[in-house]
Amino acid sequence: MEPQGLPILISLQSSAAPEGMHAETISLITAGELFTTDGGYLLRYEEAMDESCPPTQVELLMEDHAVTMCRSGEYDVNMVFRKGQRYEGQYRTPHGSFDLALYCTKINYTVDPEDGELHLHYQLNINGQFVAMHRLEMYFYAKKSA
Repeated sequence: MEPQGLPILISLQSSAAPEGMHAETISLITAGELFTTDGGYLLRYEEAMDESCPPTQVELLMEDHAVTMCRSGEYDVNMVFRKGQRYEGQYRTPHGSFDLALYCTKINYTVDPEDGELHLHYQLNINGQFVAMHRLEMYFYAKKSA
């Protein structure tokens, strides 16, 4: 049986700015769980951007000045964010798989027993073409019992 994580509320704001265009921003408030690992923290939640698609399972592992994001569902991808480093992988969708590359320009996270925050800025390329500069700002708080 898997250990129980700390129930948390998550406030997430993500923006993508394609070259020469205004940034598109997505905001999400959802529930999740926070786990303490040997070397850091694991945050787990579901993301449902639209009711016509099943939710995406998201795990964020924050340790050793890096963040690993694993998204599973119809749109499946693993990404590793480490400032000043490039990461390459595959982005799997219902429409096929695509080569993905990202370059992380900012990574910052702090986690306390009751709350935390995560800030990521990165450039995203798909199939060798620049897609956008991305920013992810996340804040999470322990759920208070009534």
